[in-house]
Amino acid sequence: MARRRAQRSAGGGAPNPALVVSDDGEDILAALEGAGFAAERAPGVAEAGGAGGAGWRAVATPPLVVLDLRGEGVRPDAVRRLRAEAGRLPIVAVADEPAAARAAVEAGANESVGTAELARELPELANVLLRMATLW
Repeated sequence: MARRRAQRSAGGGAPNPALVVSDDGEDILAALEGAGFAAERAPGVAEAGGAGGAGWRAVATPPLVVLDLRGEGVRPDAVRRLRAEAGRLPIVAVADEPAAARAAVEAGANESVGTAELARELPELANVLLRMATLW
């Protein structure tokens, strides 16, 4: 039930919107929602454009985008595609392989975090990036 409430409120109207691009990502959603984010999941970058409600790219505090690179569905080049579509969005990559994390940052992710640090570091990192995004 809490997940449904958070998903309905995610996007342009949420005070702390976050979009998780992942084929699973339950641990990412839990970390963000536990920190007060209205998190919504999209299974891929193509579906991310319609997630979060109308106008999510234009809100004053842009949504955080978290790309889950741990599975097969999302690759580091998805960062480049997102940057081309929505330039100023803060993007965090979740990757356990150093090469994938490095490739995501080189493609334009603001930062990367591994599974072991997810619950501890992602909420703090998200807050910093969202504050910075309002200045971009």
